[in-house]
Amino acid sequence: MILKIFLGIAVLLGLIWSFKYGNIKSRIITIGLALSISLVFIPVQLWKTLGLVMYMLFVVSAFLYGIINKGLSTFERTIVSIMTLPILAYWLFALNHFPGLNVLRFVMILPIILFFVGVSKKNAIKAELGFLLIFAMDAITVIMDAWMI
Repeated sequence: MILKIFLGIAVLLGLIWSFKYGNIKSRIITIGLALSISLVFIPVQLWKTLGLVMYMLFVVSAFLYGIINKGLSTFERTIVSIMTLPILAYWLFALNHFPGLNVLRFVMILPIILFFVGVSKKNAIKAELGFLLIFAMDAITVIMDAWMI
């Protein structure tokens, strides 16, 4: 329950940041992530699965945003693109019950490190910080969930 609260707070902060500083594309990604996480919080399995699939689609859109957006520097594009890959892989493995999920839980440290590297550079990922905050908190909750079991 506490992990859902942490993720909910991150979603709210990400939405606030995105509406304050983000461009239209980053706002759409952040809103989509917020809606999908809201669906995951509903205690009906169908809605959870729909929310998870929707979440993965918006993770893919964030990956494509990082690759295609020419307004970002190479550093910013690398941060956004590489940060989404472990998250997409983890939730794809979790949804399909593929083996190796425990290994991917510890690969989730990569988005956290990349988030802090991106934040440490001044004005580097200002518009994208809303959805990157959600990704970083998702990675933190996955790692904390592994330790709480």
